[in-house]
Amino acid sequence: MSFLRPRKHADESLRPLDAVPLNSGIVDALSGAGAQGSTGVLEVTDRGHGGTARVFLFEGGLYAVDLAGYRPPILNRLRSGGRIDARAQVRLLDVVGPDQDQVGGATAVAEGWIPVEALGSLHQEYVLASLGAVLALPRARVKFQAGVVTDEFCTVPLRVDPLFDAVRLRAERLVSTWAVLEDLTDPATSVLAATGQRVPEGLSSPEFASFTAACDGQRGLDSVAHAVGFTRAEAVHVAVLLVQAGVLTLHGGSEPSPSSEGIRVPEAFGTCAPGAAGDSRVTAPVLPTPSSHPGDGPSVEPEEEPRPEPAAAASDVRRARRAQLVADLTDAVAQAEAVRDEAQSHVDELRARLTAAEADLGR
Repeated sequence: MSFLRPRKHADESLRPLDAVPLNSGIVDALSGAGAQGSTGVLEVTDRGHGGTARVFLFEGGLYAVDLAGYRPPILNRLRSGGRIDARAQVRLLDVVGPDQDQVGGATAVAEGWIPVEALGSLHQEYVLASLGAVLALPRARVKFQAGVVTDEFCTVPLRVDPLFDAVRLRAERLVSTWAVLEDLTDPATSVLAATGQRVPEGLSSPEFASFTAACDGQRGLDSVAHAVGFTRAEAVHVAVLLVQAGVLTLHGGSEPSPSSEGIRVPEAFGTCAPGAAGDSRVTAPVLPTPSSHPGDGPSVEPEEEPRPEPAAAASDVRRARRAQLVADLTDAVAQAEAVRDEAQSHVDELRARLTAAEADLGR
């Protein structure tokens, strides 16, 4: 489950979403790629801290974001939500190996521990949080590479332009939710401690209990978020509810530098050095473009020294297209079977009515 599903408010149209700053150059580059139906990756390099983000699109839809220094802790999330137990963790270690987060989610789906829709929802939370961090970069360098695809931490392709308001709304809600505590600390470094009071029945989701157990009075909110597989936005929402319920207390503190452990939450990208945990693998590009994507805004700086692109690998795009076609075919078959079942039910009903009518005539 995600704790940040969109909520409608009567005055939502009046909210000053434009007041949440987004990098206009990155917005233009992504919007242009989406409008053109591009398949590939927009590489965005943070000029302040040196980290690189990769924003993946398939036929104009955004479906994955990879941040240097951050790997979505999907297995932590499955554990905190009670989706997998200790036996499942051992099996994952045996079957998947040490890099469980990369393919652990898919394995959990294959084993029947979690529906594929639920995994997609978790991936989408990481994607939106990561995209928000990328769009918030004040200074960046962008380069679009056509044909690059990934199969890691993907969601269904999402239309690009509506995501900008979604990112603004998420950022606004994070700030306004934290402000409820009337605390001057930064959520990135605030330390949480359990009071010993039980989690109330109204917060009965397993994630609340797991979050409370991870608050040891020494780790900051970002560290707790990583331990249970949350984004910072989700952790803020849960922390505020638990503080208000008297289950947690909050005080200012300082976390150790993330340089040795990587970034704990996607929202930290662009605020510190990425560390050693990122740089996840991607497949080779096809038909690379020689220059940056058109539409770069004034806040995006050009690539100083263009580097030679890897050799083309058309099979990567063909595999991605095949996967999409398989998904479309599966949906079409399911719809056809539903229509067929409905038609057969109607036929059976008419036959029964005809039999009854013939019986009446024979009397």
